[in-house]
Amino acid sequence: MNLARNDSDPLYRQIADQIGYAIATGRLAHGAKLPPLREAQGRWGVHLHTVRRAYLELRDRGMVTIGRHGAVVLSGSPLREPDSLRDALAQFLAMVRREYGAGATDIAGELARQATERPVVAIVECSLTLATSIGAQVAAAWQVQPIPRLVHAPIPPDEPAVTTYFHRVELRSHTPCAFVRIAPSLAMIREVVARVHRSPWGRIIVCETDPGFAERLVSDICSLAGGKPSVTHRTPSDINRFLTHGDVHALKLVSPRHWDSLDPMLRQRPDVMALQYVVSPPDLDALGGHFGWRPATPSSPA
Repeated sequence: MNLARNDSDPLYRQIADQIGYAIATGRLAHGAKLPPLREAQGRWGVHLHTVRRAYLELRDRGMVTIGRHGAVVLSGSPLREPDSLRDALAQFLAMVRREYGAGATDIAGELARQATERPVVAIVECSLTLATSIGAQVAAAWQVQPIPRLVHAPIPPDEPAVTTYFHRVELRSHTPCAFVRIAPSLAMIREVVARVHRSPWGRIIVCETDPGFAERLVSDICSLAGGKPSVTHRTPSDINRFLTHGDVHALKLVSPRHWDSLDPMLRQRPDVMALQYVVSPPDLDALGGHFGWRPATPSSPA
């Protein structure tokens, strides 16, 4: 008998629940005798009145009969379906007490911990800069703890992962995993256009390793800027050298992968700016249902 002495549930009910569970699951068969009051008192370390009240509780539930020969089990039928939430919780509590020695207070504490605990999710990308940015967006929408990880770095087998469709081949065998689409940030593009209009720069150079992304970004900037200034894209093999010796009259937009290896001093230059990408809103919304996450609230820290 596992009794939680400091639990809010009284001892007689804990005893009745555990015996009732044993009867319902067939561990105590029809006709089996429960220990006499004084024997049970000594065996379970409780007051005689506590044992008597537990047996009366079982009698009231229709599970035992009490007569000259003590308490005798009336039914050893399989565990019945609970009629209410309270009934289901009583069965669950009895099982937990019997198997783990935990009481209602222990369970309430564990439920409270799980309700506030943020599950870990790996944000997998070829750039830690991009992984960190995507992780911040995921944490702003869902109550999770994002862990930026590089592609090909080991991921714990049971750790959920989020990555872009570019890496679906590398992560196709990892479960659970969700894939999202990303696009250049519209707010960033507007900031670029406004910054160029306020500055002496006559050109914009997009330093992006993915040609498709670069062409889309060039098109979006040209559309918002009305064709001025001119916008081109480059895929430099050495980003630090390119920026150190490149065109000083152009604003350089640097991709996340290039930004990872960029010299800190170059990051501070006014003509150098990090490219920013955002997760597709429908894909971001779908993550919660995919993994069973709780939505973030305005007061929840990211």
